Order: sequence, then structure tokens, then C-alpha cells
Amino acid sequence: MLAADRPQLARLIDNSEVVDEVIATYTVLSGADCVDVCAHGGVRVMERILDALLRRGVELVPSEQLGASLWSCDTLFDQECLKAMTSARTRRALGFLSFQRQHLPEALARLARLCRDDPARATNGIRELVQRHRVADVLCFGARVAIIGPPNSGKSTLFNAIVGRQAAVVSPTAGTTRDWIEATIELCGAPIQLTDTAGHHDTNDALEQLAIETGTLRAGQAHLLLVVLDSSVDFPAQFVASLASARPHAMILVLNKIDLPRRWGIGSLSALSHGQSIEVSSQAGHGLDKLQEAVSRHLGLDLPIQTLPAPFNERQRSLLEQAISILPTAPEAAARCLEIDLFRSSSGNSGRSQAPSRTGLGRQSLKVG
Repeated sequence: MLAADRPQLARLIDNSEVVDEVIATYTVLSGADCVDVCAHGGVRVMERILDALLRRGVELVPSEQLGASLWSCDTLFDQECLKAMTSARTRRALGFLSFQRQHLPEALARLARLCRDDPARATNGIRELVQRHRVADVLCFGARVAIIGPPNSGKSTLFNAIVGRQAAVVSPTAGTTRDWIEATIELCGAPIQLTDTAGHHDTNDALEQLAIETGTLRAGQAHLLLVVLDSSVDFPAQFVASLASARPHAMILVLNKIDLPRRWGIGSLSALSHGQSIEVSSQAGHGLDKLQEAVSRHLGLDLPIQTLPAPFNERQRSLLEQAISILPTAPEAAARCLEIDLFRSSSGNSGRSQAPSRTGLGRQSLKVG
């Protein structure tokens, strides 16, 4: 029998076969025997462990339900904090959410008092909170960054260099990438979904054209584009003109292969002057640190957001914007919005938090009964 509240190294055995060595912690919650099991990971290992435990009568308890038994959730805000924390994918996000649970209510209480005493200052303060929502959303739930560019400009090599492994096939033959490829990385404490797309060019190959179209669709859903151009070959005038006419809202120009002799420079990209430019060599690794810093700055991850009060879901942001809209004519109603509506009782709302649903990997705990 495991000692209570003491992590122990254990072997999980199924039909005389050792499935995995795990860290197991036994405790009693709400009168039920519970065991938290931390395995080495891997999809097949986890499937095997869960199958073995379920066949022996173990009940899976969602992490939100387990957290509620450890953490009082008297308000909808408490529920939202717990839900976000159980799905947090980075240490920085977890620290940010822990800070919000303690300090966001204090900040809103101060702003509520300002609503009554100084509406103008209150408006500015609430607007600052709303502006931080974009960064908080990226930190907690991630951002999508897509790599686009002409064929053979080094997109897949850059993708592999950022990811840190050979995730995409690289070849000197143009058009090697026939489908978009994705990988999730941690950048400045935030989960980033990085997408490598097929090269943009005219083609009569139906399969290649489909790859370009699907890559374009993925790029259109991204928070940020990394536009990769090869300065060692002829200037891609058609691609640049097409990109300039599309005018994506957020992009960083990546001049790749700077270790090779250049045929053109940044001055040729005057049509794309609204985009920041970074020079790199994906093959040699030059300039990658500067590129990652530029991505972090664009997403706001260089800000000390983990020590600033900020709304972290759409319900909170919407209520703050509502307070701004009514503040000039109804300061008392705006104050109540900050004091009461954001922190209303969770009774009757259990399991129905209005926080936006996100795809994430939550932890499962094991209830032995």
C-alpha cells in the first residue's frame, strides 16, 4: 500500500508485464481513495496504462472535478481560473493564471471605486486591462505562426531549425512540401503552433495546387506570417506583388540564405514596407535568435504580462468593454459590472463556464474505488 501524500517510484504491472515505471501519490479526497500517477508519457504507454487500470475498476476523474475538491470555486471567476490552470501548457502560463486569481479581483475592485470617483481615470485603467487580453490569450492558449514563401526558399529548413528536429522533409528540388506540416513549440513561455506550408507558385500539377491552396488556408488562420525569401536567387517579383496586394495584417519578412552571395537586398521589398525584416541562414543557424525575438515582440510575449492584471478569456474581456461603454452615463452600473458581474456566484453554473472552449490536453487523475 502506498504511503499517504508521499510520491513514490512504482512499477505498473499488467498480466506480469511491467508497463512502465511511474511516480504514484496516494491521497484521500472527499472520502475517496485517489492515486495520482505520473508516467513517462507517449501515447501508446498512456493507452496501455489507462486500459489496465480501467479493467481493474479504476474510475477516471476529470482534472476540473478533482481541482474543485481542493480549491473552493464559489464564483464563476474561480471556476475559470481553475479550468485555465488545469489546461495550462507552460510554466509561465501557470504562473500568470495563479497571479490573476489573487490580483485581478484586487485590480477590478480599485477600478470599481474609480468608476464612482473618477470615471475618466477608470476608463483608461479598464482599457489597459482590455489591451492586455490579446497577450494573455496567447500566453494561456497559444498562437498560430505560419511559414510561407516561394518554392525552395528554405521554408522547411527554417521550420526544422525552429522546431529543433527534422520534422519536415528538405530537398533542393522545388515543390518538395506537398502538404502543410505543424509542430508545437514553446516560445517565451507560450505554446506556439508553427506551420510549414507548400511553396507559392503557378503550377499545372493538381496535387501541388491543392497543397498550395490548403497551405494558404492555414496561413489565413495564423496570428503571424513568416514570409521566407531567398536573396541568393532572382527576385520573386510575382510572389512579392501578390503578397503586397493581399496585405496580410501581420508578417515578418525573413531573408534567408544570407551565407550565400546575394542577388538583391531589403531595398527591393519596398512594396512590403509594413513588414519587419530579419536576415537569417536557416542552414547555418545565423539570425534565428533575432527572428524568435521578433516573433515574441509581435505577440507581446516580451511584456511582463505574468505580473500584470489581465482578463484571460472572452467573458471577462466582454464585461470590461461593457463597463467602458456604460461608464460615461452610468458609473454605478459600470462599477457593479466590475464588482459583481465578473465574480458572480458559481451556483447553477457548475461545468458551464463561459470561458471559450480550447483544445488542450488536461490531466486525468485516478479515483480508486
